[in-house]
Amino acid sequence: MTAAIPDPFDVPSAPTDWRRRALVGLVVVVAVALVGGVAFSRAAGSSTGRYRTALVADHDVESVLTGVASIEPVSQATVAFPIQGTVASVDVAVGDTVTTGQTLATVDTTDLMSALHDKQAALATAQLALTNALAGPSSTSSSA
Repeated sequence: MTAAIPDPFDVPSAPTDWRRRALVGLVVVVAVALVGGVAFSRAAGSSTGRYRTALVADHDVESVLTGVASIEPVSQATVAFPIQGTVASVDVAVGDTVTTGQTLATVDTTDLMSALHDKQAALATAQLALTNALAGPSSTSSSA
């Protein structure tokens, strides 16, 4: 009886199936990883967190912003004249910064000057009456 010499190219089928399955599994894992990586990079590329670059240039901005708001002054003061009268001129505008002692407005002095002249005439009359009263009766008026 002669022993049969095994064929060196004849590989049992069981190990070949195991290698083929491992190779197919590896190809599937690599394909899933590639598809997942591409999907992730596209999703990350479209996010607003990325930086954009642009060239710097001077341009006019044509934009209008409309809205409703309440504006309150940082500080406010009440202003009053020490006398009554008609305002002749206003020397500041709304929103101007003013300093202590700065003239804000001027009062028309026509009525004040008229009142001053009336009071000065009344004072002169009262002073004349006082002078006459202190002088006593005059010699020309008592000769009757």
